[in-house]
Amino acid sequence: MLLAERQMIKKLGMEVDEAVNGEIALRAMRAQNGKGHAKKQYSLILMDINMPVMNGYIASQRISELVRLGEVAAVPIVCLSAQDSSEHKKRCGEAGIVEMGKKRLKIW
Repeated sequence: MLLAERQMIKKLGMEVDEAVNGEIALRAMRAQNGKGHAKKQYSLILMDINMPVMNGYIASQRISELVRLGEVAAVPIVCLSAQDSSEHKKRCGEAGIVEMGKKRLKIW
């Protein structure tokens, strides 16, 4: 997430946690149940698709699996990507992503 986007979100009174790859995002979601870390409840996930280690499709799919298993609370996942193809939209839906947004987040 870009610094400008992080600042916009903070101005709305929200706290921002940033994961530099999908594996860290998955670990943060598991931690919301207090498994190995302090408890934290997320309200929204802004997921970048093109991340190292584990991409956003896989991370979103694994988070969705944790939700189905009842291991974590359901949290809407919004994809941030420059991609706009029908294949991308299909993969997002299959991964459990509920909405897609263009990179360079705009908050009105």
